[in-house]
Amino acid sequence: GFGGSGGCNDWGGPVEQGGVKSAVEWAAAQPWSTGKVGLFGKSYDGWTGLMGIAQHPKGLAAVLSMEPVYSGYRYLYSDGVRFVNSVSTPALFQAYDVTSSSVNDTPQYQVSAAPEAYCYAPNYAQQAGLDDPTTAFWKARDLLPSANKATTPLFLTQGFLEDNTKPDGAFTYFRDYAGPKHAWFGQHEHVRGYDATNGVRANGRTQFIAEANRFLDHWLKGAAATGDPTVEVQDGDGHWRGEKAWPPADSKGLRTNLATGGFADDGNNNGSGGGTEGEGIWSISQPLRRTAHYAGEAVVRATVNAPAPRANLVANTYDIAPDGGAVLLGRAATLLRGTGVQTATLTLYGQDWVMPA
Repeated sequence: GFGGSGGCNDWGGPVEQGGVKSAVEWAAAQPWSTGKVGLFGKSYDGWTGLMGIAQHPKGLAAVLSMEPVYSGYRYLYSDGVRFVNSVSTPALFQAYDVTSSSVNDTPQYQVSAAPEAYCYAPNYAQQAGLDDPTTAFWKARDLLPSANKATTPLFLTQGFLEDNTKPDGAFTYFRDYAGPKHAWFGQHEHVRGYDATNGVRANGRTQFIAEANRFLDHWLKGAAATGDPTVEVQDGDGHWRGEKAWPPADSKGLRTNLATGGFADDGNNNGSGGGTEGEGIWSISQPLRRTAHYAGEAVVRATVNAPAPRANLVANTYDIAPDGGAVLLGRAATLLRGTGVQTATLTLYGQDWVMPA
């Protein structure tokens, strides 16, 4: 139903996670059920699947989660730096909760769907006001720690180009996942594995439905194992390949020293200089002598001296072409809460990109 459940929407919190567990166990116990339940969805519905995994309900046998949220906090903030939706998303979900039922619904449904406004202000205040991920509110909505205790088979999709349910935590979650796992990581935005425009698949390939059916048939119906690779990943040239892990098991870390310097944070969260391109401190390598493959999440460790509290520190990586044009590969931001000399570590969003000599 839409809005027919009692209680207040707590946006991925303990109440909602408990609701997922109850729904799975209800379905598994029905006389028409085999006792094996699958969860399938994208975005918030994908987050619902990960909630089910974290709750270990009896009967949950498979989850197919496309472009999910891994942590409610990371959907609204980047390590203290606010996204625009830290204001708009909490308001939107409270508006969903207010949505009235239809006159054609049953009296019980209408009573359950009645708005419970007592919780709206505290909900909004905590979602939009708490920029610290260590608070109890946000810890309860962080599913990353549940990955290493997971037993449910998982099929995950994640776009490298996501600007909605961003890949912040995606690859940590998949790396730590203890249960059977399979993933597609590709050069796409917030799309389902089967979305298409004018017959062209948004992720560049047509195999998703067949592969999803193989996955679900195996874990829900006992069909033969799929034989599909653990990870299928698409590089920036559009080519897909199979891997045992991602970042690839044979990848090597490279370390470089960054240039020193200073810049002013103007506080608008859109880059120093009011969005003017090129502001900041640049560390540019020599031209590559041979083709290089960038696969993984870059990590920046910086010693900074902040003259004022609550400054924004942002790190980006680019592929710079011979003509000077640049393609953004990875990005991350962190809030420097104190003043003076301090160390900051930023894990940039992952990418799989081939850079020619």
